[in-house]
Amino acid sequence: LKSNPCIGECVLTVHLNDEEVCCAEGMEAEVEFYLLFSGSKQQHLTTTLRVSRVTLQAMCPAHDVCEQVLVTLCSARPDGMVVPHSQESFYYVQNQFLLSIFVCQVSLKECERLDHSLVLALKHLSLLYKWTSCQQQPTLLHLAASHGLKRVASFLLKQPGGREALRKTDAHGQTPVCLAKSKGHQHLLELFTQ
Repeated sequence: LKSNPCIGECVLTVHLNDEEVCCAEGMEAEVEFYLLFSGSKQQHLTTTLRVSRVTLQAMCPAHDVCEQVLVTLCSARPDGMVVPHSQESFYYVQNQFLLSIFVCQVSLKECERLDHSLVLALKHLSLLYKWTSCQQQPTLLHLAASHGLKRVASFLLKQPGGREALRKTDAHGQTPVCLAKSKGHQHLLELFTQ
């Protein structure tokens, strides 16, 4: 795997080379492997799971920007010594799925995937949770209401100013509640009126 959306949360598979396998030979239960992701502003250290003698798996961590990072495979021995092994470039890329929702109609399954992906992205962004003061600007809550994105709506409502955003109108004078009702998103209406 050479790239991943910024939100992370996918499984990476690492195949050990002969030198790395030899490092762990005879000490499989004692040697721990880690992946160190080094970006321009953030570093992430993630543990690995040994799937076979030559294969490791790890969860890809979320990252704050789309960029190339350096991933270093490290091993930690029982005596506390940490040994860096191989390095590889890895790319965090922009998830283009959101654009497709505005270009064409998407299936329910794709909409659910969008809902999940957006929540992950929002959780990892450094956002100023200020809702726009202009009453004619749509909010992210309008987007969620229009497309039936329950996870996104639930996440946004928990943020400072989330409940107040329910009263904001877009350029057509619609609130998120009105949009959800007009689109038939009953599950969102229930969420908005709790």
